[in-house]
Amino acid sequence: MSSADELNRVRRIVEEVKFPGYTFTVEALGDHVYVQVSYNEPDVMSGVVEEQRGRKWLLPPGQTVGQVVQTCFKAILTSLEHRAREHFLWRGKPVLQPHMDLEQVWQSLPAAERFPEEVRF
Repeated sequence: MSSADELNRVRRIVEEVKFPGYTFTVEALGDHVYVQVSYNEPDVMSGVVEEQRGRKWLLPPGQTVGQVVQTCFKAILTSLEHRAREHFLWRGKPVLQPHMDLEQVWQSLPAAERFPEEVRF
């Protein structure tokens, strides 16, 4: 199946996926296809209503219908968690906000001794 055929196949699947307030976009990225969600909401910093976009969820060629649909669902869940983290306040501040610079977070943490035990998951 050509890349264009795969893109069209995934687009047909995603056209049937709906979630209130969200739009799904399917585009090509190299040999892969990705799905991305978007919605309109005021920016948490500026207050200006603008399109907000989730991350790009890559779909390798040949994904089943179920895999594509479940990836769309995961995109929605991740976006909703992101929004919850932006709007959840403790003492008036978004302490769990998702826009933290990991270097700054790392710098702010106290030095802690960790046991060098092997943890199996």
